[in-house]
This record gives sequence, C-alpha cells and structure tokens, in this order.
Amino acid sequence: MSDVAQRYDLALSLLFRWRKELERPAPFAGFAPVTVTDDGPSTPNVALNSLQPASSPQEPAGGMEIALKDGKRVRVEAGADPEAVRRLVNLLEGASP
Repeated sequence: MSDVAQRYDLALSLLFRWRKELERPAPFAGFAPVTVTDDGPSTPNVALNSLQPASSPQEPAGGMEIALKDGKRVRVEAGADPEAVRRLVNLLEGASP
C-alpha cells in the first residue's frame, strides 16, 4: 500500500480509509413505487407498488422483489429486460400479455 501511496502522491492513511469505506456495505436507499405501462391500449397498466429489497445478502446487488396483487412475490435480478418483466407480471396477475 505504501508503494501505491508514493506512486500517486497520496497519504497512506487515505488509502486505508478508502479501503475501509469500500469494505462496508452501501446503505440501502429504498425503492420508489413503479408503474409499468405500455404505449398501446390493449395492455392494462400494472402497478408495482410493493417493492422490497432482497432479503438475503448473497443475492445479486440491484435486484428487486415485486409483490403481486395476490401477495405472491417475484424476484428480478438487476439488468432484467423491462419488457419481459412487464409481460411476466401481466401473466401472473391474469392480464393479457
């Protein structure tokens, strides 16, 4: 670490502080209510108002859990195709895809 500090003209204590900050988990910022809509009139709006953080720390960061109208939950990984998620939620809630 001291070689890196010297190379970039940084205080060694600063590198240790940065490392310590990176090792701490980021605080959870929370989720906002989301509504998935379609441009066409044939697909109803699907409200996704009960988003919860993943309950297990082993799950991929950035994923979400969607609570459906019947109380069942669907977990979606970060980077999932929004159109596929919309179709899945519509299908599970009994709407036409």
